Amino acid sequence: MKVQVKNKVNKKVVWVTAIVALGAVSTIAGIWLYKQLKKMEDYGLDFKNIIVRKVSTTEFIFDLYMIFTNKSNLGVTLAKQEYDVYANNVFITTLKNDTPNDIKAKSESEIGMRINVNPIDLVSKIGLNAVELITSPKKINIKIVMKYKIRILFLNVSIPEMIYEDSLYNMMNY
Repeated sequence: MKVQVKNKVNKKVVWVTAIVALGAVSTIAGIWLYKQLKKMEDYGLDFKNIIVRKVSTTEFIFDLYMIFTNKSNLGVTLAKQEYDVYANNVFITTLKNDTPNDIKAKSESEIGMRINVNPIDLVSKIGLNAVELITSPKKINIKIVMKYKIRILFLNVSIPEMIYEDSLYNMMNY
């Protein structure tokens, strides 16, 4: 069905109305998206567990799992993850994960990462020997500074840094 407008003034009114309506819809969608992104800043992040995969003199491989609680109505993809790891306030390493993780709207999502650390290097950096590392996990404070980029539609957006801090003992016995 084709709409015919005979008068030039009526054509202008139709075009102006269409442009104003498109602008209003775009503004409302933009405001909604902004509010959902602000809600995402009120996230929850909890430690779930660590699964040790391998322990040797040259490698300590474990999987770290966190639970991300998304309080917004917006499901997103966690596009990039970067973790700065500290033990007793000494920088140990930076870990990166570019594997996308889906974060569902108004729910909890598990975020996992495999970590490979050289125990000799770790022990020398934090100033403990290997025996103390195993026998005194309460003395080792782990701090993880997390930096995430989320993908919404076609945009990658950085979200504020998150910091998780606890003793190695509590993390292993969570």
